[in-house]
Formats: sequence, structure tokens, C-alpha cells
Amino acid sequence: MDGSVFTSPTLGDINLQECQRLTFPDGILPWGAAAKWFRVPNEGEEGNPFHWLHCEDPNNLMLTVVPADIFKDEWWAHPDVPEHIMDKIEASNFDEIEVLWVVTLTNNILECTINTLAPIFIGPNNVAVQHVFMDAERNARELLFK
Repeated sequence: MDGSVFTSPTLGDINLQECQRLTFPDGILPWGAAAKWFRVPNEGEEGNPFHWLHCEDPNNLMLTVVPADIFKDEWWAHPDVPEHIMDKIEASNFDEIEVLWVVTLTNNILECTINTLAPIFIGPNNVAVQHVFMDAERNARELLFK
């Protein structure tokens, strides 16, 4: 897919590089069969944390995401990664992992939230897993801007 063009119904033509492609062996909630996604960086303002995950097939699925490292001091900047997830994404330590949070957008940017129950973990070979935490200590939604 290096240098190929993908036509998105929402974003138009996107020039893709292989490094943007993500494989979700288990799919992504709630679209279990949708295993092939790619990252689309925000090409707007510098420092804008919003990016997209775009599904290859069907091509009308997109998620807004933010990298976890923008939250410097919050617990969700470095969530615990279960060992079976580390194995699945082919990572040996946390430094090899990129963590993304799915954003729920609203009309008021100050009311946007991240889903803190289901982070996306990406390993060094662009294998990705969405892991759902099942503990009562987490809120399903945290305000993105506090």
C-alpha cells in the first residue's frame, strides 16, 4: 500500500504509506469483522491531538482518536497493559507501545470525552488490539479537556 491512494467518503483521497496501516486481529468494537484500519494524521494546526482511524472495508467507518501521551499526569497516560495483550501486539515492554483513546465528539469541544474502558494498544509491527477493561474503578467516559 506504499504510496497508494485510498478514497474516503468523508475525507476524500488519502495518500497512504504502509506505516499507517493497522491490523486488528480481533477486530475493533463494535465492528468485529473490520480488521484492517489505517491512521490518518490531522494535517491541520500543529499540535492538534485529534487523528482518525479509518477502516479499509467497509470504508465508511472512522474513529476519532487521541494519543495517550498528551495526558502527561493522568492515569490514562500509561494504562496497565495485560500480558496477553503484550503478546498479541508483539511488544516486550511499554516503551514499544502506542496507546490511543477513542474520542466521543460533541457540538461543544469542552464536552468531548475519551472512552477509558477500551484503549487501543499498537505494537511495534502495527498490530493493534482494543482491550476492554472490566473493572468498576474506571469511568467509561472522561472529559478530554478538564
